Amino acid sequence: GDSNLSSRKQAAEWLVDICKAQGRDNEILDYASFLVPFANQGENQSEIKSQLTELYKTFDRNRLERQHYKQTIKYAKLTLEVISGMLVVILATSLLYHKNKKHKQHLETLIESERQTHKMQQAALSGRLRRSNEELRDVSNRLEQMLAKDALSESELSDDYSAFVNAPVCLYIVELTHKQQFKSKMDYLVYKSYALNRDQLLALRNAAKQNLPRFISNIHKQYPGLTDSDMDYCCLILLGLNEADISALLQKAYTTVCDRCRKISRIIGTTDSLYHTLHSMLSV
Repeated sequence: GDSNLSSRKQAAEWLVDICKAQGRDNEILDYASFLVPFANQGENQSEIKSQLTELYKTFDRNRLERQHYKQTIKYAKLTLEVISGMLVVILATSLLYHKNKKHKQHLETLIESERQTHKMQQAALSGRLRRSNEELRDVSNRLEQMLAKDALSESELSDDYSAFVNAPVCLYIVELTHKQQFKSKMDYLVYKSYALNRDQLLALRNAAKQNLPRFISNIHKQYPGLTDSDMDYCCLILLGLNEADISALLQKAYTTVCDRCRKISRIIGTTDSLYHTLHSMLSV
């Protein structure tokens, strides 16, 4: 009946006041919805109607704001998760790139180290082979000279040649080379203190001119392409010196001396040892 409805209305109004005082906005909407139909029943209820309407609008606005805030938080979390995922991917890619780069650099360093080691080993092997060839050439030259000396007996050597060999500068040169045993594998600069000076070379030339005048005259006539420097080589070879000895005494590279000896051989036109060839020319 009407009394029951009034009681319910009164109860709803009291509950609205209670919920309003306690800040229970969710329940206010329920009670307010119930009281709205009674708001037009009298002028004395206009204030309640306005309050209820305002409460309803406030609640609805708060509800919409809460929904917007929740949606904003949801989007913010989603955006943060996406950004975090992208950062993780970028970081992982960067770490993998740097790791691969370091690994590649390490491999390149190892390869370069192996290449340098191989290059050094090849150079060392080449040097050993070159020195072995030079030593073999020295032994061969000395053997040829020994055989040539054996072939030329004392009776075959002229008095002029004996006088040449016994000239002071020649005796000094022969004794020096016999004592020092110069090596082709050594840098010629090591033997700088044993080098023949200008006066000694001049004395060697004069000894050849004085004691071997016919030999000097004939070789100049037959082979005008021979220079004074070439004749110094010829005089030293006549004394039994090899390329290593000449390299040390003239302070020339061993390969340079070998090239000069080959040049002299080409000019004279011989494939035999220069020592044997020059000695055979003494008796001409």
